[in-house]
Amino acid sequence: MVIRTGGDIYQESGSAITLADTGLILDGASISLNPLAESGGATLYNSLLELNFRNTIDLVDALQTGGEFDFSTIIVNGVNTDETANELLLSQSTPLSVRANLNAENG
Repeated sequence: MVIRTGGDIYQESGSAITLADTGLILDGASISLNPLAESGGATLYNSLLELNFRNTIDLVDALQTGGEFDFSTIIVNGVNTDETANELLLSQSTPLSVRANLNAENG
């Protein structure tokens, strides 16, 4: 499933995401998922979560995978070459926390 917007993607309070043997791609100007402790975030079971953003992303304590034998992959792609030439590319198979702002000037 792909969710793509020119605007922001944010998670409503109490709306946790569970992915099981599937994939989800979120593509927006900014992406924000609530922490797992606040009944938010995403839990992946042998799934793919790809997050593409151009401005900011907030995934602090928001992602977890299903356990020791889970084969999930989390990909975060941030590219803002039009404004600041900043890029962020991350990929890993274990839980990931990231907060980034690509609008900040280099240096």
